Amino acid sequence: MRIILISIKIAIVIVLIGICIFLYAFLKAETKFHAANKASTSYRWQCAEKHFLHAIRLDPFNANYYSAYADFILTQNKYKDNKVPLLKKAKTIYEKAVALNGGTAEYLVKLGQIDISLFMQEGKGDEQLVAAAFKRFRQAASVDPNGFNTSYLIGRYGFPVWNYLGLEDKEFVLDRIRCALKISPGYASFLYPLIWEKTRDFRVLELVSPGTIKDSELLYSFITSNNLWQFRKIAAGRLSAAREKENYFYIKSLEESREKRMRDLKARYFFEGKDKMHPDIISQEDWRGMALDGKNEYKGGAMYWGGIMEGVFILPTGETVIYIEAKGTPLIGVYPYMIVELDGKWIGELSVNSQEFERYEFQVDTAGGAKALSVTFLNDAADEKSGEDRNLFIKDAGIVK
Repeated sequence: MRIILISIKIAIVIVLIGICIFLYAFLKAETKFHAANKASTSYRWQCAEKHFLHAIRLDPFNANYYSAYADFILTQNKYKDNKVPLLKKAKTIYEKAVALNGGTAEYLVKLGQIDISLFMQEGKGDEQLVAAAFKRFRQAASVDPNGFNTSYLIGRYGFPVWNYLGLEDKEFVLDRIRCALKISPGYASFLYPLIWEKTRDFRVLELVSPGTIKDSELLYSFITSNNLWQFRKIAAGRLSAAREKENYFYIKSLEESREKRMRDLKARYFFEGKDKMHPDIISQEDWRGMALDGKNEYKGGAMYWGGIMEGVFILPTGETVIYIEAKGTPLIGVYPYMIVELDGKWIGELSVNSQEFERYEFQVDTAGGAKALSVTFLNDAADEKSGEDRNLFIKDAGIVK
């Protein structure tokens, strides 16, 4: 009995010693790990690497240590001309992290990113690296199917190799971006420029857009800020559909407000006796409108700010050609862009690519009578350094005889 008690005490002592050793190693490893991170942020790289390796020796089963060490390697690689050796080193370290914890989507995405970076660095020769990357990406998506970071990063890293992807992988990338933008639509402002740069295909921008008001606004903004006016109608249509779907009553109030403004404009037209003078002409001084800021009023057809200007004239029944005389001043070679509507319905749009007044014609078919013709100036901008100021000037509008 006494021998048994002694054996138990010895076992307990051994266990306690083991626990103490484990705790000491754990605390020592954590100390070294924090020291490594601190040295890394202050660019003391040799010191940081020494601490990372020490922490890993003390606790070789901590996947977080391996991933942090690999990230440290990737940070150093930003300053290297030949990036391949450190990319391969980081890949080996991340593979150890995945072996310890394969259920972490972040590690899988990082491995995919490294494979794509190796593919880009090594002359885009080994397409097996792209295949390996997307295998990792799909594993990450299965682990974290609804996570923003995972979806965003798969899309972010997938587009640099877009032209090397098969249809299935392209659809996978688009699906992940749609998922990310549904969660955080604001990130479209980062993704749309990348997508356009890599694809030059507006259909791809349409496919990744989930169709919410926010991302549709950002798509429209991207189109206008990059002067991609050939796609403006499509982007505007998507934005209008999103607003109508998500905010029906707001759209109705805007429509009612515009209809009231049209009625008031026509009433003033007849009150001022315009129909008795030149019923089929809107002269330069007859244009009325406000800038988008709601403060600056247009005078004499000069649109120094973005906004809408309108005038009223009498149209005959049936098909008619109306004209607008306009000119513009450019900024960095880009001229003002105008949208033309008749009683609130689109009839045309174009860049006014002339600094002298030119006539622009539009085909219409109406029931005749008093009609409100409106001009919307979209891309107002100025550069204080160069003194350039993009403005739109409207002279007369009327019927082509």
